[in-house]
Order: sequence, then C-alpha cells, then structure tokens
Amino acid sequence: MQVLSKIQNDIQWLEMNIERIKLPMNNEWYLCLVNKDADEAAKQMGSCFTIDQLAYFRAVVEKIGTHPPSGDALIADVNSMVLKNVVPMPASAAAAGSAGEPATQPAAAHAQKSKLSVVEREETLHKLASQGWLFMAREGYYTLGPRTLLEMKSLVLSTLSDEAARRLENDYM
Repeated sequence: MQVLSKIQNDIQWLEMNIERIKLPMNNEWYLCLVNKDADEAAKQMGSCFTIDQLAYFRAVVEKIGTHPPSGDALIADVNSMVLKNVVPMPASAAAAGSAGEPATQPAAAHAQKSKLSVVEREETLHKLASQGWLFMAREGYYTLGPRTLLEMKSLVLSTLSDEAARRLENDYM
C-alpha cells in the first residue's frame, strides 16, 4: 500500500485519484484511476468515444440501473439484445420530460432519430466492456463495470433503488 500512497501523492496535481471498488457481480476488488475534475473538456477530449456514443452509454447505464436485478443481485445484468435497442432520448425531448421520466425510450418510438446504427451500438458495447465501463456478467449479458461505478457514481446511485444504492455504497464502495 505504500507504493499506492506514493503514486496517489504524485498524481494529485492532475486532479486524478486512485480508488478501489469491489464489483458486486464477482466480489473482486478493482483499482481505478479516477478523474476528480469532471469538466466538459475532460469528458470530451479525454474520451475515445464520440458524443453519440457517450449519449448511448449514458442511456445504457440508466437502462441497467433501472432494470430489476434477478435473484439477490444488487445490479441487473441486461441482455445485449435489449441494450443494442436502447436509443438515447434526443436532448430536446429529454429537456421537455419531467424529472421522474427515464431518459430513454424504446428504439421503435424514435429509431429514426438515433445517430448510431445497431451495429455501432454493438461495437460500442464491446468497447465499453473492454475498457472496464461495462462488465460482461455472463455470455451476452452486461452490467456496470468498475469504472462506471467509480467515475459515474452519482448517476449510478440515482438509477438504483434506494436499498440497492445504500448497499452498494456501504458494502462495495
């Protein structure tokens, strides 16, 4: 742990932090380098994802967070076919909706407005999983990965039930 403390001190000027999280799906600990300053420049320039992919990712996070988990799982794992059909709500429609409404709608409702094809959404899912943003819980099923749980903590906690959010914060973060 002394090495991690040294690295932590050395990277503070970058507004970065080393944090750890126990992933609920496999109960393994992960160390992540987390950006503490989530400004627009960091979000856009520090990402290898397009704006459309980022909007899709946010919709996927919301879909997984609001999907009922099976059994005693804390966070749902959602079939990739369901996630490939998630389409982010256009910004104008999201602004018009009430705060209690989800930011996604079924793909059929506004598929013509989607800027990512189904193939591009599938490629984005694979890319998100390979970078730790999503976690493939079992073949064809995704859940939230360690990077999402740490870097998008407030969004994740806002999508989960109160009980799941409390357990995640107390037992895993």
